[in-house]
Amino acid sequence: MFRQAAILVLLVNNIFAANLIRERIQLVDVFFPNYLDNHLEFRLVLHFDNTTKDAANVFLTKLSTPLKITNHDIGTIEPALKKQRGDRYLNLVVLSNPLTFSNLYGDIQTTDFVVFFTNPTTFLPMSTNFSILSNLKGSRGIAVVNYAENVVLYNICFYCADTKGKITLLQKSSYNQTLDIEFLFSNNFKNFGGHLFKVAYKDYLPFMYCSEKTKVNNITLCNKAVGSEFLLLQTLSKHLNFTYQLIEAPSDVYDDLVHQVILKHADFVIGGISVTDKRTKILKFTDILRFEPFGLIYVPQKSFLSNLYQYELKNLILEMFLLVVLFLLSLFVNFLNRWCASSKLSVEDVFMIFVKSKYEQSVNVNTTTSNSILVIFVSWWIFALIVNVIYRSMLVSLMIQKPVQDDTLQDLVDEGYQIVLRKDSGYMQLFLEAEARLINRSKTLVLNKCEILPYVQSNKALVGIEFTLNLIHNLKYCSKVHHTIVDVRKFAKKTVSVTPHAWPFRPETPFIDEFNKYIKKLLNGKELIIHSA
Repeated sequence: MFRQAAILVLLVNNIFAANLIRERIQLVDVFFPNYLDNHLEFRLVLHFDNTTKDAANVFLTKLSTPLKITNHDIGTIEPALKKQRGDRYLNLVVLSNPLTFSNLYGDIQTTDFVVFFTNPTTFLPMSTNFSILSNLKGSRGIAVVNYAENVVLYNICFYCADTKGKITLLQKSSYNQTLDIEFLFSNNFKNFGGHLFKVAYKDYLPFMYCSEKTKVNNITLCNKAVGSEFLLLQTLSKHLNFTYQLIEAPSDVYDDLVHQVILKHADFVIGGISVTDKRTKILKFTDILRFEPFGLIYVPQKSFLSNLYQYELKNLILEMFLLVVLFLLSLFVNFLNRWCASSKLSVEDVFMIFVKSKYEQSVNVNTTTSNSILVIFVSWWIFALIVNVIYRSMLVSLMIQKPVQDDTLQDLVDEGYQIVLRKDSGYMQLFLEAEARLINRSKTLVLNKCEILPYVQSNKALVGIEFTLNLIHNLKYCSKVHHTIVDVRKFAKKTVSVTPHAWPFRPETPFIDEFNKYIKKLLNGKELIIHSA
């Protein structure tokens, strides 16, 4: 590609240096067409106007490579330019006023390159007013070739820190020197040179949480953060040499957060952003970072006796059963103790030892013979085995078992549950057709992340949301949940589907492919380097 562009520079030399036209055209006749015929990875688009059409004729008469042409004064393209996804175009711009290029031709994609050919007259207004061409920010690379006494090469980079959006001098050459044009498109987005990205975020554990914030001009900035997505961003910045500024979302609504990118208040967003059909139409996402379960969370509204049995009587029955076992074991131990030793311990004494050891790991027993010690030790060991293996395993099973059996969505609606789901959230596509009809009649309600569990506890409602947000973030960081007695066992979940998470960028962002390459390596653990927050 660089050699291809170098030959194009030599070709335009002929246009602006009349005394060398004949020699250069002979060079083009011999080498240039054959080279392009063998390197067709780029499709060429020539841009000219009535003033520069003679220059365009040099391209048109000497190139056998397929070439798209457009006369900006007439506004036509021949042949018809129909871009396909993945096509890579090299735009050759030979206009009397290069600043009109982006206004007249806005179809520049993230895989396209642009080369402006100028002379001292056309270069001056371009160098002082290049901000007019800022809508070319999404191109893969921009170069400017100025023909004066020497050939001067410039590069324009929008993601290069101090030189952001500026025309940067690269090289000067005389007309009879070979041009080193390799630097024209040196920005392959593997090194951003310390460029600062503005990154909007939303607190959403375990993916992103800001632990130290400051407010500057009504904007909340994060100084210290934790979470898997923050670690990914931090590590990625080390690999690609960029810096970032974390900006807190202005509201708790995800669509408002996404609009920060559309409004250009942020370059991209992190913090558990779901990929939905609605968002993919206006934004461009990285590859999928993870999949999160999505569904409905609710508290089963059972009768008083059912709840009493579910959460209280089962434990009480287990306690009573254990006491009966302890009493029978005490009778047996007392019998062995009297038969094997002359211990003065009664049945009540042995029973109390076992009851105490139910809550304590060791009990001091004053015995009179070694046989008594042996009997008590063996009995205690048997009891410990019962407690650890049977009692505790049954207790744990009661704590983690589902409080109710699976019900269909229709069953829950028939029982009086109200479905609460934001209809503009993009989650409707995750439901089956029959379930979607029920949801269309449901209540529309916007809940922030700390209102979900209290709302579900106090209302007979099925709240649709991602489970991670419900359980991890609410229980750890929401004061409303801290001040309310939350029994996680009382919540039931009905999983509907999974939602993909990724980072959204503006569609014209040209470096997403490079981000994806490194993200894939980091998530595979091949190059993951953990840096301190």
